[in-house]
Amino acid sequence: MKILALQPYGDGAGHFGKYTVRLCHEMGKLGHEVVLCTNLINPAEYLEETPAFRLEQLGPGYSFFPFEIKKSTSPLVWLFGRMRNNVAVLHRAVRLAERERFDVVQLFSYELVSTWLFLALRRPAALPPVVIEIAAANFSREKYYGGRAESLWRRLQKLALKRMLGTYIEAICMNSASHVPELRRQLGLPEDFIVECVGDTREIPQTPLDKFEARKIIGLADYTGCIFLFFGTIRRDKGLDNLLKAFGMLPAELECRLVIAGMPLDWSPSEKARRILSDPRVVTRFEYIPEQEIDAYFYASDALVLPYAGFYAGSSGPLYEAGARGLPVIVSDVSEMGRLARERDLGLVVPPDHPQTLAQAMRVFIQCASQQRTVWSANGLALVQANSRSAIAQKFVQLYERVTA
Repeated sequence: MKILALQPYGDGAGHFGKYTVRLCHEMGKLGHEVVLCTNLINPAEYLEETPAFRLEQLGPGYSFFPFEIKKSTSPLVWLFGRMRNNVAVLHRAVRLAERERFDVVQLFSYELVSTWLFLALRRPAALPPVVIEIAAANFSREKYYGGRAESLWRRLQKLALKRMLGTYIEAICMNSASHVPELRRQLGLPEDFIVECVGDTREIPQTPLDKFEARKIIGLADYTGCIFLFFGTIRRDKGLDNLLKAFGMLPAELECRLVIAGMPLDWSPSEKARRILSDPRVVTRFEYIPEQEIDAYFYASDALVLPYAGFYAGSSGPLYEAGARGLPVIVSDVSEMGRLARERDLGLVVPPDHPQTLAQAMRVFIQCASQQRTVWSANGLALVQANSRSAIAQKFVQLYERVTA
């Protein structure tokens, strides 16, 4: 099978670029011919061997990261960067499809409105069936957040997606099983339209870091107390303000630290949050964390805290990152991560938007027995082992075979 994969934001923050590279590599290792069309990416950062796919990239002039870091201060500049990169990669992909025969096109990332407009105006006759990856069912009004302009834009995105379904887009793949029926409901999809869960994936590091060596790397050498970690791009729906309130409720004599590592996108601290951030027990690094430094933060910590808000609708890359390193979690009971943490017994689950309960859970974690932490650690590793890159790549291929049949 010949597969054309699209990733317009290969150099962006988060796990999207490395997720795409690693899945394309695994599908190539399965014997399929894979072409990755992207803006800018270095596969060597994410692979230990020669890529098993062909790379078609636009080059440094289409770096998305300079636009991404402006999301909180200049959202229109950020949106321009998203649409520009998306259309440029779509244009390159269509030209490839006109020269070569592909069996299927996979959209790993995209901007929906510009995708719809491009396909409606360009009307590419040579484009094979398209499969689009949707991380979460977030097209209902209760999942919108922000002002009127943002709400209007989300409704336009939903319209654009529905217009493409059944014309260019022949199937949807999702990372979370619980989101499949919800997405069908939100979009009003008929039962014969293909929507499948392929799952998220991580790999367990071959050489785990020693905890105290990891703490030295992140600037907490010789610290022996409990470290809570908040990791990942910071948005309003990720509940960092609630975590700061909860941490502020912990007594000063309680031996713990809060480490916050990630790049703010549409979040800025309130006045109360700033006061808590000035607490010497809080360690912050508000910037993009390079791939080679991720291990140190997770291996240095005792628990990953995901205090996501009640309106959060996504999956959770950091949850799998924690599982890959045997790190227990304290998570809000929202979206797929609440279900996974409960059903797979990965740690403590708390109601969203409730700092008092979160603070209590953090106290419980500090005081819980080491045997319980060992159980949570083993369960996280088992979750990741069941969702290896090879297994997820096979699910993608099976979906393509169903679509092309």
